Amino acid sequence: MYFLIDCNNFFVSCERVFRPDLNGKPVVVLSNNDGCVVARSNEAKSLGIPMGIPLFKIKEEIALHGIHVFSSNYPLYADLSSRIMSILREEVGVVNIYSIDEAFFQMELSPDKALRFSNYLKEKIFKWVGVPVSVGVATSMTLAKVASYFAKKVAGYKGVCMIDNEEKRVKALNLIPISEIWGVGRRLSEKMKFSGIKTAYDFTQRTEEWARRVGSISLVRTQNELRGIPSVRIDSYADVQSLCTSRSFASVITDYAMLKTFVSNFASKVAKRLRDQNLVASVLTVFVQTNFHNDLSPKYSNSTHIALVTPTNNSPELIKVALQALAKIYIKGYEYKKAGVIASSIISQQNRQYALFEENSEQRRKMEKLSVIMDQLNKQNGTDIIQTAVQLFPATNSSQSIAFKDQLKHDFRSNAYTTNWNELIRVK
Repeated sequence: MYFLIDCNNFFVSCERVFRPDLNGKPVVVLSNNDGCVVARSNEAKSLGIPMGIPLFKIKEEIALHGIHVFSSNYPLYADLSSRIMSILREEVGVVNIYSIDEAFFQMELSPDKALRFSNYLKEKIFKWVGVPVSVGVATSMTLAKVASYFAKKVAGYKGVCMIDNEEKRVKALNLIPISEIWGVGRRLSEKMKFSGIKTAYDFTQRTEEWARRVGSISLVRTQNELRGIPSVRIDSYADVQSLCTSRSFASVITDYAMLKTFVSNFASKVAKRLRDQNLVASVLTVFVQTNFHNDLSPKYSNSTHIALVTPTNNSPELIKVALQALAKIYIKGYEYKKAGVIASSIISQQNRQYALFEENSEQRRKMEKLSVIMDQLNKQNGTDIIQTAVQLFPATNSSQSIAFKDQLKHDFRSNAYTTNWNELIRVK
């Protein structure tokens, strides 16, 4: 049987761990720089607050309904996620972490034992961490995802849904819209609806040839998974295809030097994430865009890709390439609201092939060692204690520089209760 542990409204649930007075009240969590809504409690959803809506568009609703607003607090979310995953590893051994709030694992258990074990895990995670989770159990990963959908939506399941026979499978697939199926995106679901496919069950009644023609071999695998035939390895989704760091700015940016600082920091963060997973990237993409919600200012959006001669996770090198890419797409006169850096064509560091005629291989090795040493110092002394000079903002009317993290807007951020000694919860 395949199990999916899915945290309920994860960011909101993390905020409620240390604010139990918010249980039953509408809560939303915002994206970086307090831009858009990225998480909603069920109470906020019932008020009609849509996902992704900019904060300024719902200020009246916030005041009218007393909606509690939080800035993203990723140190808190990452730490609580790590605690949940540790519990799972202790209980089941090998766990495939799909995202910050989802994890798969596989166990050979009878339906009765699988149901009892799922309830045990759900209760243990809530007791030890304070985050409510839903559990989906089925004979394939995609069906487990379907089961978790009903575990969240249907109160009668009490957080655990199992699809372990043909009758349950057919019933579930007839009730779930095709747009809710894992691996079927918005465009593809619209295309399938045009062909008369409204539910997941409708999709399973089409031939594999049809699925291949409409989508690809991955869509055929999804179809087989919905039929109860395991068609993907449980560890296949651990393969990283790309890594992205992007952010909407607290205010629009017109100064090129300021934009360079942001892009440099994004490239550095991407490089650090690559090193943490022993990966290297062969392609780096940089994108910029203006504020498309502002009808009064000119619109501009662009991106460019640069292929690397040698795949790397070296911070100075990726920063240098990112700034080269930014120079190609930056146009003076626009008010930039967002930028980002994406690493792709990612492979394991062990499988990297160096360029045959690389001009300065010794310099590359020195820079790679430097990045590792910077990671070690930052881990020992605090995040971003050691940075490259280009990552710092020149301070106005001062010879000093300002750290990148001080430029982020988080007016509604809660304390980092579990990762910062200065922000521990106080009991009166």
